[in-house]
Amino acid sequence: MFPSHDRSGTSLTVSTATLSSNLTLSGGTANGVLYLNGSKVATSGSALVFDGTNFATTGSGTLKNLLLSGGTLPGAGNPSISLRSSDNVIYHQSGSANTIVMLDSSQNTMQSIGATAQIWNISNAEQMRLTSTGLGIGTASPVSKVHSTGPITQQGGISTGAANATILANNSGQAQLWATGANASTRGTFNFVTARSDLSSSIEVLKCDTSGNLEASGNLGLGVTPSAWGGGILGFQNRNTYFASDIGPRLFVGANAYYDGAWKYLANGYATRHRSSGAEGDFQWAVAPSGTAGNAITFTQAMELNASGGLKCLNTIGVGNATPAASGAGVTFPATQSASSDANTLDDYETGTFTPTVSGSTTAGTGTYIVQVGRYTKIGNRVSVDVHMGWSAHTGTGNMRFTDLPFTIKNASNYFAAGAVGSSDNFALTANNIMTLYAANNTNYLDVRQYPAGGGSQTAVPMDTAAGIIFSVNYEV
Repeated sequence: MFPSHDRSGTSLTVSTATLSSNLTLSGGTANGVLYLNGSKVATSGSALVFDGTNFATTGSGTLKNLLLSGGTLPGAGNPSISLRSSDNVIYHQSGSANTIVMLDSSQNTMQSIGATAQIWNISNAEQMRLTSTGLGIGTASPVSKVHSTGPITQQGGISTGAANATILANNSGQAQLWATGANASTRGTFNFVTARSDLSSSIEVLKCDTSGNLEASGNLGLGVTPSAWGGGILGFQNRNTYFASDIGPRLFVGANAYYDGAWKYLANGYATRHRSSGAEGDFQWAVAPSGTAGNAITFTQAMELNASGGLKCLNTIGVGNATPAASGAGVTFPATQSASSDANTLDDYETGTFTPTVSGSTTAGTGTYIVQVGRYTKIGNRVSVDVHMGWSAHTGTGNMRFTDLPFTIKNASNYFAAGAVGSSDNFALTANNIMTLYAANNTNYLDVRQYPAGGGSQTAVPMDTAAGIIFSVNYEV
């Protein structure tokens, strides 16, 4: 087809043109991208340039602003790549800091990728940062490969996948922490270390070795922060009870106490201490009165089992479930004897008073007493009795008896107990006769007898309405 043209040389109209070589324009901007302007005139300029290698602006070789879809570019001054689509996200590159920043629709930073760090924000507040040191969660200065200022929840397992690995696993709902060994024939160890924030100083405080033994360099607390044990004694504390030792070696077990150079109360109340000593070879039990938390304790040694097997007690020992007496020092037996069949066992001790009486064998009667004193001591199955009686009148009849002994005499065939008369007064005895006393088995009284001074048969002593006597008797029960 033939073109039409303006003879003035300013325009040429062509319906279709086919060029066999490059088109050279005498006007326009070198390397400028050719585009149709608002009047549909082919135009080039410095806004966009392409030199066959670089797609840039003003021929600088770098891209300043590129709008990929509708919206407003970021603030002027920073070269940008902007994407304004349904997610309202803008990608922004800052040339001065060599950092890529991701902004939200309100121009708040969501993510920053730079040469020294990558930063993730939520609601314009930093949540996580990756540096050459490690990943920081909740901190802008991580000091390890993963550093979190808050708790971390992990579903499934974590493993380094190598020898000497620490593995955190969930096994059928059971959380497990594993430490593997260097090879298939060794097991790993757990080491718990406390350190400064910059890791410049650290102390191993707890270790679990390959045999499952737990080693601690300090004090342990179960359910409680342990108190400041010290002074050569390290302790394991469970609430207000303790288990401690020194290099003696001595073991201490007790309640409401700790040692920091001196024994002190853990809390308000009483305190106890048991010491088992490998240095002295003994056991000691000590008690302390109620005191105030933090105050010094004065322990009193209540009992000791020495290296020779001897037992020493401060006060009273209760046997047979008897409550130890609150006064003195000794052995307290139960009020009701807990009898032992062993011939070598002392199973009872008791002292007391009773009221002795005089009675008639036919009619017991009643007396008018001047004095009526009875005392006894029972040791095991033996009873010792001392009596002092005097009466001025009596209604009893028959032969005379001294009755109401504190315990019944042993019921054994042909067993009798004899009494000893210390003094007698105003008894109507047969002339030249001597008074004697005896008790038959399974009774609680003594019969009064007399026998001739020169020898002969004994006879009963009739009831005397007024007399006095001092006697003692010892018998088995």
